[in-house]
Amino acid sequence: MIGRAVAYLKGDGYVGQLARHDPDEIVEFSSIDRDMFDFFIKFITSKFGKCGFVRTRIRKNISFVFRTRKADVLFFFKKYAPYGTYEWRITSKMFRETRKFKKNFIVGFIEAEGYVDTRAHRITVYSSNLDGIKDFKKLLEEFKISSGIVGPYAGAYRLLIYGKQNLAKILDFGLCCKRKERQLKTILSQ
Repeated sequence: MIGRAVAYLKGDGYVGQLARHDPDEIVEFSSIDRDMFDFFIKFITSKFGKCGFVRTRIRKNISFVFRTRKADVLFFFKKYAPYGTYEWRITSKMFRETRKFKKNFIVGFIEAEGYVDTRAHRITVYSSNLDGIKDFKKLLEEFKISSGIVGPYAGAYRLLIYGKQNLAKILDFGLCCKRKERQLKTILSQ
């Protein structure tokens, strides 16, 4: 569970100061996917009790937002820093974690930053951070999941995971996002 929560924050969240002039730090996570959001809130509540606030934001799509300034939540997630769009990395501490942590991180990051392409029969993970995406590729290789990196295109690199064996491994790790799980099952049934 921890690995998935950390991956969600690296993909769709933030840990740190919102602005230079604001000394307070926050943990923030937002998602358009209710399954992912509910998982994150359940994790936070089980580990730290009720903290922070949850809201629904409506713009183009509905998104769910969690934010807290609680010190023990900040301290916990800072162990896995950095988190920014261009700075995030899979740290050496994370590479030393258990296989369960790593599996959860892989599926969490795919859920946060990935797209399951049923036409091309692959998963595409997007990131503006080449070093971070190379770290993710290295983590996949620990589980003998092959992938390739292409780009940049429009400022983002793409890590491509293809081949039924590789996609089946991802599915076996277990996804919270039911939409992406259905899409993977569709690819594997063809």
